[in-house]
Amino acid sequence: MLAGCQHDEIRTYKVEKPEQTRLLGAILPHGDSTWFFKALGPATIVAAHEAEFTTFLKSLRFSGPDDKPLGWTLPDGWTLEKGNGPSRYATIRIGPKDALELTVTRLGREGQAADVLANVNRWRNQLALPPVTEEELAKTTTKLEVSSETITVVDLTGAGSGKTGVNPPFASGERMPPAVVKEPKSDLTYRTPESWKQAPGDGISKASFEIRDGQRRAKVTITPLPGGAGGLEQNVNRWRDQAGLPPLDDAEVRKLIHEIPVDGKPGHYVDLTGASRRILAVIVPRGETTWFVKMDGPVDLVGKQKANFEAFVRSLRFDGGPGGKDG
Repeated sequence: MLAGCQHDEIRTYKVEKPEQTRLLGAILPHGDSTWFFKALGPATIVAAHEAEFTTFLKSLRFSGPDDKPLGWTLPDGWTLEKGNGPSRYATIRIGPKDALELTVTRLGREGQAADVLANVNRWRNQLALPPVTEEELAKTTTKLEVSSETITVVDLTGAGSGKTGVNPPFASGERMPPAVVKEPKSDLTYRTPESWKQAPGDGISKASFEIRDGQRRAKVTITPLPGGAGGLEQNVNRWRDQAGLPPLDDAEVRKLIHEIPVDGKPGHYVDLTGASRRILAVIVPRGETTWFVKMDGPVDLVGKQKANFEAFVRSLRFDGGPGGKDG
């Protein structure tokens, strides 16, 4: 009885909170290029080099028809290495070897590569931070004027690791599964984010997916239609109507179009936001078929899934299915 009346021993444990990750980044459009500078690592270590990072950015100088940097001044203890990829211009070691590195990446100024908001949200996603809107962007970044150039400086601290494999700067930082899904009765292949679930088909689309967040749902479809399927302007205005937006003339529609690479060719990409509904859509002409990839759902849910949608679109491959090869 005495043993049964004893209270259970209460034990307490001290759990060390993992150190957060900090990212110092900069985006610099210049000539026909967009330059990305990024340092990433444990927050306390990155903080020790914050002033050096700013000094490095202020030292950038450009010259020549190819828009390559004329040079920069490396702070004491920084060492320069060669780039290790088609877009990686240089790798700079900060402090002792392998402690930190600054990557310098050069891309073109078309589409997502030059989209500051998309790249800032890609970096935020890597650190497990929520995306920001265009209006919030100015509050979360700073501008640095260097020799008539404007550099957007980004300083982020979060719980994420910041690791995204080999994704290029304009790609998203979402986690994609290793398997490639191949649609039956066609050679359409793609990679889907883990949170997307296969949805019942509608008899027209080759594939359908559903994304749920509580009671909210968004839908993604891949649909092939013959020929031009009504043309670019007509389809964009149809989607604008669905989102509760007024129609635009052809010239205004063309201003909304961005390019996104789809299986080695440019796709026509639009982002349409209404009062409560947002539509992301890509039109991909392939031979005698036009493919439509579309996400439709609540504004904030689609916003959270935008990076996933863009990664999904880039993963698409048309390898000889209907409309798969150029005619």
